[in-house]
Order: sequence, then structure tokens, then C-alpha cells
Amino acid sequence: MHNVLSRDCMPPAEFRQIASDQIKKYGTTEFIETEIKSVERVEQSKKDNTPSHFEVVDPQVRALGCHVDTGKIKNLEPAKAPEVGVTIVFEDGRHTKVGYLVDRPTTVLSGRHLIDKLGLEIEPHPVMGEHVKVVDFAGSTNVPGVFVVGDASTPLKAVANAMSSGANAAAGIAQQLAAEELQRLLESSSVLSL
Repeated sequence: MHNVLSRDCMPPAEFRQIASDQIKKYGTTEFIETEIKSVERVEQSKKDNTPSHFEVVDPQVRALGCHVDTGKIKNLEPAKAPEVGVTIVFEDGRHTKVGYLVDRPTTVLSGRHLIDKLGLEIEPHPVMGEHVKVVDFAGSTNVPGVFVVGDASTPLKAVANAMSSGANAAAGIAQQLAAEELQRLLESSSVLSL
């Protein structure tokens, strides 16, 4: 759980278990582990991929004076404290120690067939991959009633950002539902008063 205070280096599965245990204490939520195979509109509402895209970023990286090694990495060995850095072990047996290592694999959206079926607009990025275009802070999309959060809604993939976007969407969905209910009440009361 990189960059999540108090949970740094925790395996995601362990984090999810702690989170679900805490949420279950309220007795208002049920967790269901399933796979969504199909979606459809009704009248009422990362997989990671690591193609290189090197031809796009190579000139920019080299212009910054960075060394690019396209060798296949076998293993990464973190330095022992108090040293910092990482030793890269390549498949061909070479070892290179660096102060830090930058890797930003291009990602593709999981469940793309569902996204396409709903008609959601995709924003591509030549280096960072693709994400579903959102139109406001709450994760609303070009399809009314469909909200997108987390890594699917931004090119900046980070756990803390995903958590924040989920909270924003919850507020936006609650606001939308309340507005729809108020509209129904207003329409039914105006019919009754006629």
C-alpha cells in the first residue's frame, strides 16, 4: 500500500481484509466477491499492460541526460540500511546499482468490454495509458448515472487518490439520488394540487 500512511508496504490483500472487517462492524454493508461479465443500460440507472512505448518517450528521456537500459530485469535488490538505492539484476547476469529506479508502465483499463458497452468515453495518454473520462469531482461520466472512480478515472494511479475519488463519488451519488427523489416529490405534489 505504497504512499498510504500507516499502511506503507502492507500487501493490498491484507489492507482490503482490514478495511472490510472494519466496515462489516457497522452491519450495513455486504461484500460479495464476484466477476461482472455483462452490463446493460436500463431505464432507471488494471490490468496492467507493459508495452514499451519507447519510441514515444525515448527522445524525451535521453534529452534529460538519462541512461536507458532495455535489458530484461530478473530481480530488484533493495540496499541494506543505512545505504539507499536498488541493485538491478538483469537476466544476462549484469548488476547495476542505482540511487533510484523509475518505472511507469502504461496501463489499460480492466473490463474494457463493459466500459465500451456502457458507452463511456475513454481518454488515451501515450505514456500513462488510458482512463475513463470523468466530467466532475464526483466521477460522473458522459453517461448519466454512471460514475467511475479509482485508477479507472485518472492517469495518476495511486491508492490514496483512488480512495479519495471513491469518497467523492459516494458524496456525488448521494447528492444525485437526493435531487432525483426531491424532483419526484415535487412532480407528484404538483399533480396532486391540480
